[in-house]
Amino acid sequence: MKIRATDWQGFGISILGHVALLALMVMGINYNRRPPPPPPESPPINVELIDLAPEAMSGAPAPSPEPSLDPAQAAGGVPPPPPAPAPEDAEAEKQRAAERAAQQAETEAKANAEAQAAEAKAAAAKADAAERAAKASKSADSAKKLAEARAEQARAQAAQQRAKQAQIAAENAAKQRALAAIAKAEADRRAATARKAAQEKAIADAKARAARDAANRKLAAEKAAADVRAKSARDAANRKLALEKAAADARAKALREAAATSAAAARAEAARLAAAKAASAKEAALKEAAARKAAEERAAREKAAQSQASVAEVKRDIRVSINGQAQSKWNACRIPSGIDREQLRTTVVFRLNPNGSLAGISSVSTSGVNDSNRPQLARHEECARIAVQNASPFANLPQENYDYWKIYTLNFSKR
Repeated sequence: MKIRATDWQGFGISILGHVALLALMVMGINYNRRPPPPPPESPPINVELIDLAPEAMSGAPAPSPEPSLDPAQAAGGVPPPPPAPAPEDAEAEKQRAAERAAQQAETEAKANAEAQAAEAKAAAAKADAAERAAKASKSADSAKKLAEARAEQARAQAAQQRAKQAQIAAENAAKQRALAAIAKAEADRRAATARKAAQEKAIADAKARAARDAANRKLAAEKAAADVRAKSARDAANRKLALEKAAADARAKALREAAATSAAAARAEAARLAAAKAASAKEAALKEAAARKAAEERAAREKAAQSQASVAEVKRDIRVSINGQAQSKWNACRIPSGIDREQLRTTVVFRLNPNGSLAGISSVSTSGVNDSNRPQLARHEECARIAVQNASPFANLPQENYDYWKIYTLNFSKR
């Protein structure tokens, strides 16, 4: 995997920050362990804190002057070209500025800690001197001086403790500022890396779009050329087919004309022969027609005599078949006995389908009804209707004589 220059710079900044933090921690531990030094002879050192400029803390470069527009561009409304990207030296300058800020913060923390330690040491030395003077004196105020010396020593110890706390606070603040500077440098590095990656992605996308556009244009040109070639081939094929069809039509027309001429001659000869043959055939036909007419007249007389006998026979067979099938169903239906029951005669008119099944009952009527047999009337008609329905479909009926039995009438009585 290839590591870019910006990644190396980020790694360097991270290593420097960790080294500075480790050095501060070692210095603080050593300072806490060593015995307090003797009070210095020199006066306290005054330390002045210097605020760094925001530009030095952030590491941002100074803004570059805006490029001036060309007069021709300003007059024509043409937008200026985009500014050139910042060089990689700007990233290095940001990192150096962050390092300088961390070093400055560390120097300030050390100076503050040394000043407060010097003040504490001076106070401790003064208290020791006063205590020695009180012990050496034999006057009446020795006890008071001793108490003052002890109080001064306590104040010195408190000042030393405050100095130590201030030193720790300064070290922590320096650590926080150093970590903040390192974090900001790392954030700047990541932002620069992200910007560079975005630029590279934009360039790659632009190249990909250009390649796709070029490929689409090439495909469109190839398709247009293929369409032109296909159209030329179709036109040539259509012209060839048209020429072949015209030649075939001409040959067919010539053949039809020759055939028509030959057919006319043949028809004329055939008409002459047909006329001669028709004359002889007409004479034979007249003779044959006279003989056929005589034979037909004889056959008609014989058929009329036979048909009268056969129609009567067919109707008789139909009546026997239908009556026989319905009679058994009628006999099976029970009607209460009564006076004059045998005088009731029920007539049922019904329709049959070509297969012998019942198509429907047209009417049911009863004759011979009087006051004596009126109670049996309803049952009498019901049994007649049931007999027709249960006998259906009727079998052994000639299909060729359907007109004789498609509407049939049956009479029922209990005599």
